[in-house]
Amino acid sequence: MATMRIAGRKAMTQPSWRPPVVGVPGPDGTTVAVHDLGGDGPALLFSHATGLHGLVWEPLARHLTASFHCWSLDLRGHGDSALSPDDDLNWAGFGQDVQAALAVTGRTDVTGVGHSLGAVALMMAELAEPGSFRQLILFEPAMRAATTALSSEELHFRDLLARGAAARRPVFPSRAEALANYARKAPMSRFQAASLLAYVDHGFAERAGDGGGVELKCRPDVEARVFEQTHRHDTAQRLHDLRCPTVIVKGALTSRLQSISADAVAGALGAAAVEWDGMDHFGPLAQPERFAALTTRLLGVPGS
Repeated sequence: MATMRIAGRKAMTQPSWRPPVVGVPGPDGTTVAVHDLGGDGPALLFSHATGLHGLVWEPLARHLTASFHCWSLDLRGHGDSALSPDDDLNWAGFGQDVQAALAVTGRTDVTGVGHSLGAVALMMAELAEPGSFRQLILFEPAMRAATTALSSEELHFRDLLARGAAARRPVFPSRAEALANYARKAPMSRFQAASLLAYVDHGFAERAGDGGGVELKCRPDVEARVFEQTHRHDTAQRLHDLRCPTVIVKGALTSRLQSISADAVAGALGAAAVEWDGMDHFGPLAQPERFAALTTRLLGVPGS
């Protein structure tokens, strides 16, 4: 397969090999794409952040497959998981997607590893069906523990994310040009090369018609609507019901509001957040090998 190098990153002109994927019907009729990332041992299920997809975890999973069988999923409206026209994108649906993915693994020894939206989706699934997970490792879950009204600062931050997503460029002439664009701009310019390549490689679909090119699978309007729904669920009120052993991790360089939220969620669960030096909100994608090592330590793998 032909390749080219752009801005020091190896870019594929066509989608690369991908792990086996299973499409499974969710409880509300949504088809959820579940990726088998391989490996042997206890199961890990990875759940991604808003606007991304399950295969961004594949570079990280490479460092874990000697000790774990790794899986990931595409949340609805992301990657290869379709979105029905009448879906209001209330976050409860993402918890249902996780439940559908768990059924695919056929395992009862699953640890959930989630980032931002994906971390909240894992909590929602566990709250809906206690005992679904043996443990949760959550990097900066995108929620607040407080049940009070949103502050003006929180509203501004949510709306800023939604407006930025809505303005995202959806179409590029090729994956190589998309990769070059992201490699120049934060926050994706901070992604490790393999993570960025995985995002671009599997996050775009070929366009039909005369124009050609590639188009984001997670449409900008969908991503914006997900951000708009960030606080419109009852997970904060139900944190006291979460019995599954849970570790909250935050980056030392993350934004003030995200840091406060991570500390508050951890506190509501009766623990302190684990602070990760040198990382911001996209730490798992910026240093996947280091986050894999942290995961093995938190799970008590000998020699990690």
